[in-house]
Amino acid sequence: MRVDPISIALVGLGLAVFSALVGPAVGDAFMQHYNGSLDIFGGLPLGTPLLFDTGVFLVVVGVFAKVFFILIEASAGRDPFLGVDARRYVRSEEDHGAH
Repeated sequence: MRVDPISIALVGLGLAVFSALVGPAVGDAFMQHYNGSLDIFGGLPLGTPLLFDTGVFLVVVGVFAKVFFILIEASAGRDPFLGVDARRYVRSEEDHGAH
């Protein structure tokens, strides 16, 4: 994939949190629903519930894709934490003072 699945999940989490905090930002309740429409395609409905649902969808897709790719690599007999992931999840000998 060109985009790391965890990045997709983080964008989704940001969307969900943003849509939940719109209400308190304007003095209303947490997760208050606001609806509107864009003048695209004859009035595209857009609101905070759509942003929240899109965010949750992206979190689920990102986490599922990451777990799926790890399982595929592991089942093929390869180390799933090679490359970029190795720097994130595996400590090198230099990190904990090689003897």
